[in-house]
Amino acid sequence: MPITYKLVGFTIFSIFDSYKGPISLSNINKTFKLFGLTEYELNQIKFIIDSEQIINIDKIYMIDENITFVYVYIFIDEIKEKLKKIFITHGKKEEDNITGKIENYENKLMIDEEEMNESITQEEIEPPSLLTKEIIEKINENTLLLLSDPDFIILLKIYKNKPHLFNLLSNYIQNNEISPQILQDTIIYTEDEYIELSLKIMGLGLDFSQEIIIETLEKYGGHLNLTIRKLLSN
Repeated sequence: MPITYKLVGFTIFSIFDSYKGPISLSNINKTFKLFGLTEYELNQIKFIIDSEQIINIDKIYMIDENITFVYVYIFIDEIKEKLKKIFITHGKKEEDNITGKIENYENKLMIDEEEMNESITQEEIEPPSLLTKEIIEKINENTLLLLSDPDFIILLKIYKNKPHLFNLLSNYIQNNEISPQILQDTIIYTEDEYIELSLKIMGLGLDFSQEIIIETLEKYGGHLNLTIRKLLSN
């Protein structure tokens, strides 16, 4: 069984595929469509092999003599629950008795979508009482998976070169909204000025519509800082 699919954060069950030919994103998608996933759901999933996210649908990956692991990575809870059912139905339970011990440790290492909205803190991670080579290898697999995300690499470089920006960002996005009521009634921007300010925010690439940006700018009297913070907190 040369291909093993593993769902990140749910390693109790794995799906084994006896297919021995080269694999690509195209035939991975075909496999999971047979399990009942839609085109939209597949587009939300990251498939990762050898610490590389498979993006090019036509790129071919050769199968080596050992088992090839394909990691299935998804942030959206609804799709993840559906994937769990697929792995339970079509997969096999891990026989390794250390799986449960590792999973608790790995879950603390993986970025959870809900934690993105919390303050940036430095929580001490308590490792298992005994780190064997097998446990370390499994932890390393998830570490390589995380390091395959180019956005995470950018964060690492920022932390190395400008670590103070993390605390600055944390303070910036905290929910300490200032009431628009403190703004003076005499603050009046023209429609053209609001449009000009909205273009500056749109240039940040934060994917807010111009209509929403201008509406928020008007609420905060053209105050860019408060407007951006309000947009990010929504």
